[in-house]
Amino acid sequence: MIKMIVIDDEALVRKGIRETINWEKYNIKIIGEANNGQKGYQLIKETNPDIVISDIKMPVMDGVQLAKKIEKEKLDLGLIILSGYQDFNFAKEALESGAFEYLLKPIDNQELIQSVLRAIERQNKKRNLESKAKVYDEQKELIENTLVYDLLTKDYKIFQSLHQQINKIKSSLPEQGYLVVINIDEKESEITGEDNISFANNYLNNLNKLNHQYYLNSFNQDLVILINTKKDDLYKYLFELIEKYETNHDSSISIGISKHYNNIVNLHERFSEAKIAVSSKLYLGFSHLLFYEDKTIDLKPIVKDVMTYIANNYHKNISVKSASEALYVSESYLLHQFKEHSHRTFNDCLSKHRVLMAKKKLLNRDKRVYEVALEVGYNDAKYFSQIFKKRVGISPTEYRKEKGIIE
Repeated sequence: MIKMIVIDDEALVRKGIRETINWEKYNIKIIGEANNGQKGYQLIKETNPDIVISDIKMPVMDGVQLAKKIEKEKLDLGLIILSGYQDFNFAKEALESGAFEYLLKPIDNQELIQSVLRAIERQNKKRNLESKAKVYDEQKELIENTLVYDLLTKDYKIFQSLHQQINKIKSSLPEQGYLVVINIDEKESEITGEDNISFANNYLNNLNKLNHQYYLNSFNQDLVILINTKKDDLYKYLFELIEKYETNHDSSISIGISKHYNNIVNLHERFSEAKIAVSSKLYLGFSHLLFYEDKTIDLKPIVKDVMTYIANNYHKNISVKSASEALYVSESYLLHQFKEHSHRTFNDCLSKHRVLMAKKKLLNRDKRVYEVALEVGYNDAKYFSQIFKKRVGISPTEYRKEKGIIE
């Protein structure tokens, strides 16, 4: 049923429109009346009509003012203006403000019926177009994401017939740049698209600070970024991302970056490269950031050996000296090789891993802070608290309270 309201300061005019035409015959129902533009506007807001018939000359708010408010607020209705011959200039202004048609008084019923039916037809067409546009926008995003996934996982030659669709989405993608894959390491088999979306919302919402075009989406366990920026800027941004993530979580993340691509049809190769880089993890429990082209994916054994040594002995009183002795290399060689190939110092890596393990242990209600300190290699609980606060931003006790573990 089409909803219609009538606004006119003359009661006889309102009665004539209401009673001399069988509106139900046309599936139309008059749901309200008003005797001035202001009341009519309030009625429109309350009832959300499809069609409004309004006089041009009324007290408080006239038909032109009403038309302008309807236009300004983009209210979804068809407005038909009634005017006397002498009010033509007002009617013209109302039409310019969005009114559908104007009719001269005295009103001819057949002419009014036809005008209302035309307004209904126009409203239906307008709503149909808006609905199609909305569906198209939704499908466009789906089509775009499907095509991007195909570009990542299939050889372009397989679907060259889709080049037209690919050309359509080119404007949404950086045509050149780097492909980045991010994985949350903890419980990898349980990572979902929702986890990736949450991660993106919390940690990647400032990607635009790189001031370059980018595309971001989640495909299965992979969070994929296509971005056109300088390599050094990207490295700095992603390294800061790891630092921020490790501060707030008791798990690590892995980031792999492909070689530079110059055409989106090469994304299949770049995706494979980024996947290799992201999976080339040195040791579980350590976040890593690796450009595919920067290695030798097979990093020097000394680096993996040091990571393994730290992971197995972090709870002991270890140092560069003890590590070098255990690995039968000189301290200077270990320091140089480890820093060059992991981009971190030995002590920084050890400290980070100890804090990461401490976060997990602090969730055990039965352990005191000093006990956790001892278990992660710190004999001095006060020093442990200082290191923890420097890394995490809050003390171990505050961390436990934040996690609901009240001492």
